[in-house]
Amino acid sequence: MLTMIATPIGNLGDISLRAIETMKNADFIVSEDTRHTSKLLNHYEIKKPQISFYEQNQEKVLPRILGLLREGKAIAMVTDAGSPGISDPGYVLVRLPEHPERQPELWHLINNTPGISGFIGSRNTPVPLEDAEVNAIIEEIRGERTRPKPKVKFEVGERVKIIDGPFSNFLGNIDSIDVDRGTLKVMVEIFERLTSVEVEFWQVEKI
Repeated sequence: MLTMIATPIGNLGDISLRAIETMKNADFIVSEDTRHTSKLLNHYEIKKPQISFYEQNQEKVLPRILGLLREGKAIAMVTDAGSPGISDPGYVLVRLPEHPERQPELWHLINNTPGISGFIGSRNTPVPLEDAEVNAIIEEIRGERTRPKPKVKFEVGERVKIIDGPFSNFLGNIDSIDVDRGTLKVMVEIFERLTSVEVEFWQVEKI
């Protein structure tokens, strides 16, 4: 079984208990830089063999990893910091469904690892992003994307109800409005203290 694990960015304490438990139970840990990952493993007293897997050696190491998966070994994949598969060779394994004829049994195994394929949506296999979707993401990052104007106009001081997110069902008054970002800051009462929370327009309704 293959499990991809998000690792701390900066603070070694910023990691879930489940991630620690998964690494302790793994047969092998695949890491981008074994020296860097060793700091994390030593901190949590995890003693497991590591496999170095990075862009320059992926063609050589990938067959070994796939072989271990076929043998039923539990493999935990980590990166230097953050979530694997975005800017490191983890994507090579995640992209297996693009070629199901090559490794069908391995994709089935990865697909059934809890939470690992949720980002591809409800379909059985990932679908490449269309050019329009890629351009929209780039525009969002650069701040160039034009946001549609809200159909409902809000005013500072107006009473609203949060209908989505961690503060769902909280009532509060609008403290500020950012039309460009499509967000509001709402003052809600938490433990008898007024606290400012940021929500998007669609996450609230007027009352």
